[in-house]
Amino acid sequence: MPVFGDQKGNVVAAETDGWVRMLKWEELTEKTLFSAIMDTMHNIRYQIYNMDAWAFIISVVILLLSLFFLILKYFYKCLKRRLFKIKTE
Repeated sequence: MPVFGDQKGNVVAAETDGWVRMLKWEELTEKTLFSAIMDTMHNIRYQIYNMDAWAFIISVVILLLSLFFLILKYFYKCLKRRLFKIKTE
């Protein structure tokens, strides 16, 4: 849905290339929006273009999980040191 400026030209060019489906404000209804969403979800052509987005999302999830486990490991070591600290007296 192009709103202003050169967006309409960009969307038309992208639609011509086959990786965008343009929705016009005048024709926007619940039915047309639902149809566009379902087309995007089930059309293999759009799934190929989303591979980079999925790769980014998976990378971020892996990074966050790694960070979570490193923090958890650090707190475990700190807790272990405090619980099993041997007094030298």
